[in-house]
Amino acid sequence: MQRTGLRPGATGAAKIRKNSRRRRLWTARPAADAIVRHLDFSRLEVIVATMYTSFSEDATDGERRFFRKLEANLPDEFMVWQGVEVEGKKGKKREIDFIVFHPIYGVWVIEVKDWQAGQILSTGEKNWEILERGKPQVRRSPFAQVRENKYTVKDALQRHVELKHAKGLHKGKLKVPIHSLVVFVNISSDDLEGITRKDLREKLLKEKAWLQDILDDPFADEKEWQEKFLQSRDVKFQSDLSLPEIEKVKESFGVPKVFAPSGESVGTLDAYQRRLVEMNPNRHLVIEGPAGSGKSVVLIKRAVFLAKKHSTWTIGVMCYNALMGQYLRTLISGESENKAILSRIKIWDVFQWANEHLPVIRSLYSQVDDPRKAIGLALDKSDSWPQYDALLVDEGQDADENLLRLYRSVLKEEGHLTLFYDNRQMLYTNSPMVERLEAAGFAGTKEKALVKQQRSVLILLALAFFERLKKPDTPPEELLQRVLTLGERMFFDVKNLVLGLVTGLARLFTRKGGRVEWKKEIESRVQLVRVSSCRESVREVVNNLALRQDDVDALVLLPQRRIKRGIFDEEMDVASLLREELRKRGVSYVYVDLREGQQFLEGRTTSVGDNRRSVDLGISAVKIMTIHTSKGLDAKEVHVLGFDILEDTFPGKVAEVGYVALTRAKEKVYVYYQNEHSTSVQALIEARQNLLKKR
Repeated sequence: MQRTGLRPGATGAAKIRKNSRRRRLWTARPAADAIVRHLDFSRLEVIVATMYTSFSEDATDGERRFFRKLEANLPDEFMVWQGVEVEGKKGKKREIDFIVFHPIYGVWVIEVKDWQAGQILSTGEKNWEILERGKPQVRRSPFAQVRENKYTVKDALQRHVELKHAKGLHKGKLKVPIHSLVVFVNISSDDLEGITRKDLREKLLKEKAWLQDILDDPFADEKEWQEKFLQSRDVKFQSDLSLPEIEKVKESFGVPKVFAPSGESVGTLDAYQRRLVEMNPNRHLVIEGPAGSGKSVVLIKRAVFLAKKHSTWTIGVMCYNALMGQYLRTLISGESENKAILSRIKIWDVFQWANEHLPVIRSLYSQVDDPRKAIGLALDKSDSWPQYDALLVDEGQDADENLLRLYRSVLKEEGHLTLFYDNRQMLYTNSPMVERLEAAGFAGTKEKALVKQQRSVLILLALAFFERLKKPDTPPEELLQRVLTLGERMFFDVKNLVLGLVTGLARLFTRKGGRVEWKKEIESRVQLVRVSSCRESVREVVNNLALRQDDVDALVLLPQRRIKRGIFDEEMDVASLLREELRKRGVSYVYVDLREGQQFLEGRTTSVGDNRRSVDLGISAVKIMTIHTSKGLDAKEVHVLGFDILEDTFPGKVAEVGYVALTRAKEKVYVYYQNEHSTSVQALIEARQNLLKKR
């Protein structure tokens, strides 16, 4: 969405309004109370309202005008739905013209009418008589209609126990205030002056309806319009919803739920993610986004959307890493759609697909130094056939010309490609993604950016680290500004209220007047741990994990399975040592590996060989793997061992590998190192120091 600044107030607006009746209608609501006055609009930079829907097909001209007004004049803390069906009691659904939701000020249920004053023949409590096409018609009173819609919305919200007070004076009542509003987009105050019937004018004044003046006044800037909108509330109490509670409100209005690998609902799609999910497949789509922006979630939701919309299509999903394929299969297993729909979505990692469909490839792996080259040779020696109407690719940054050939060969001539990638995770390739796609035969691609952050402020540390290594000669102040500029785009969203505060952004509201300090936020989430040996780093990790046996949502990441001699005190199989120490302390773990996938759960030790395609990612256990393997995964807590040997293990790719490791954490990251003078550790220390200088 495009950012807009608030224009200066229109000081001459009151002078130009010509008659007192019009002025009375404009100021029908009482003056802004203390709740409204605490919003300092004069210092705000606003992003337009978050629109969760576009125009419905049968939207009237007036509804379209009102939609645009909401989008242009409300900040993005206000979430808007148009023409949405809401389910009330006994499964009864009602279509509501507009719903507007703000996490503090509540929900507005809005009815928009295109009637002109001369069309309204009579106004009763339940029904009105309207002149349509020259004939009188009985229509439901818009005020009765909006009250009924309001009760439907109340019923929908009350289904979530989290949205009701659990105790106290208001026990059992909704935490969320609900307001109603009727808008007549084609009736002005001048129109009311010109008609002889007083009943209509008195009815609109009594019910405090909005008229055309509010929508079309050229002298009302965003500040005045927003104040007017907040003054339209029926009740003045505020809600103070937590982030999970906000997600429950959005879920009530039809926003698709997002599931964790455990099957737990962890939120909903944001508005931009939903638009990407539902984008028309008439052109190939390329979506670039940083770690934690929800690329894999959007991929799965888009696959399901395409399968539902096109009942005859076969949908393919491919990724690079075997574990990533298992992660995507885990995500789709949480979808509640019809099994017949989900069965048309086939998920593969590219090597799994090649081994099954290109048998000759097994004899080619030993002839090349890169398994992707073996796929290219196998394509030369095999008959390939297009089989997918739509192909969705994750980890697109890892696709060289061989994999792009594969993607093109399995996609039907008129098929649709959606490819997701992160240009900071290009461990194997360097050239621009769109150029490579066009060279492979994917013409006419549309590129979109997915930037809203779903994880934590740690992404800023990873970005600062990445920029420091990629541009070592750039002044620290310039690097910091680059990071914060991107951070504004990532965190400017109500779901990330706290993160918005720590990135230094002005907000429309703060939670109970509190503020979060940048320094404390960074310091609490990042722990740099210097150790004297590899054994000590393992002991530190195990001690940390053993203290929290009841909360084992953790990843332990290794640069490689064995640490070579000369880096630490001795050559060591770090993975084996780590597993041994965890077993001794009784900490459940799963070791994800292509050679010896081992697990220790509830006192049982099992070895299952290559478990990358079968591991239970929803299991409550510490997960151990290499940094490469972890791409796409996340956990509350991440421990990264051997950070100081990244330059020795991944020459030329330290920025990318370090970025992957740091961005796996949703809440906290521990970084263990021995040599504080190594390139990677120095870059991380400098990145952290630069961020801490900000506040």
